[in-house]
Amino acid sequence: GQLMQEASNANGGGSGMSAVTGLHKNTVAAECQAVDQPDSRVVVANYNSSTQVVISGHLRALGMVGERLLAKGGRVVPLKVSAAFHSPLMQACADTFGDELAMYTFKMPQWPVISNVNARPYPHHKVIPELLKLQLTHPIRWYDIMEYLKNHRIDVAIELGPKKVLRNLMKKSSRHIHVYSSNTQADLQEMYELEPEDFIDKRPNLVERCLAHAAATPNRNFDDQTYQHGVVQPYNELKALYDTLAAEKK
Repeated sequence: GQLMQEASNANGGGSGMSAVTGLHKNTVAAECQAVDQPDSRVVVANYNSSTQVVISGHLRALGMVGERLLAKGGRVVPLKVSAAFHSPLMQACADTFGDELAMYTFKMPQWPVISNVNARPYPHHKVIPELLKLQLTHPIRWYDIMEYLKNHRIDVAIELGPKKVLRNLMKKSSRHIHVYSSNTQADLQEMYELEPEDFIDKRPNLVERCLAHAAATPNRNFDDQTYQHGVVQPYNELKALYDTLAAEKK
């Protein structure tokens, strides 16, 4: 935070950021690529949702992209910042941050921690410093993180910190996830009333789905002995496996 503030103070007002809504994130990214030049940079800095992104770069390039996006029906709102955060213009800041991180020893987290850079859990402790450094110059992939959580059967999420921006974004993008904000009294009260079983995934697991498919498959085998050996026996074995898993889950 201190390094980014220093970058903002040293910038002199030559760069900034704008929020864009009403257009697909791929459309915004394409327009940035069409305008981006080595001496006039503009990139996507935050992928907040499928239709809400933040762009970052030199003011001239921001203005050019803004006009193109407005012509396509988007809404562009300049943000009250004086630097192009999460963009290549933060490279000097990132290099200093990398030097600072090199002074520390990192260990693998006890629980999965998802990187903003690639929307995937850190695979090894050795990559943590580099990915933390890249956060300063690469876009924050919050939308992809929400998709990752959704695809990995996360049912409950809690936003820690002030306000409820992330909670609202997740509610719009992942409606099946029950999401709460630690900064909202009503959410806190509802969280306190949750039972441990509310955090257990109640959707069918793989074995249960296999049983359902097996039971619903039409029998076209007229040889009873073959049917018993090829269908009934494997089904009973699968059912026994399911009962064991269900008992362990309890």
